[in-house]
Amino acid sequence: MRGLVVALLPLLLHLPVWSAPGPKSEPAPKPEKVKDWLQGEWVAVETEEKGKLCVGKGDLVQLVISKDQLRIVHDGDNEADGSFALSVRKDGLYDLDVCIEEGATNHALMQVHDNETFTIVVHSRFQPNKPGDRPTAITSETDKEKDPCGLWNPLLFKFKRVPKGQKPGEVIEAYQKSKKK
Repeated sequence: MRGLVVALLPLLLHLPVWSAPGPKSEPAPKPEKVKDWLQGEWVAVETEEKGKLCVGKGDLVQLVISKDQLRIVHDGDNEADGSFALSVRKDGLYDLDVCIEEGATNHALMQVHDNETFTIVVHSRFQPNKPGDRPTAITSETDKEKDPCGLWNPLLFKFKRVPKGQKPGEVIEAYQKSKKK
């Protein structure tokens, strides 16, 4: 046996070494489960405007979702409470309709990335608008054809779940550190 190990050792030393794969993110939930999956507290870990990342501007944006109710918290202050409706599209994205006041709906676009993150694109003036005003892509770039004057610059928010026992700021810090690696 020892002779076999000694004979194989030079071969083994010249083989490439692969490290074990790192932890993988859980896959995104199935479309019919997304509304249940959204339940809980989320924090914006990335924000984009006009195609540029706006991280580190001091704004802390959180979503707290319970059943079909949504609370928007900005820098620790409750900014708005309302309801939301979600419907899956043929392209795998979601139409997200947020109603803060009765009859006043904002039409947004949502993409689920994995089991811990999703992105929402809304118009910069988060106000009631028509379904036709919904952003058409997951980007913060202005749709020049639909909006040649750039009046409705889309804002992109990437949200990450806030685990129990963690503070939103800790989630943002861990996310930003992971992006630097």
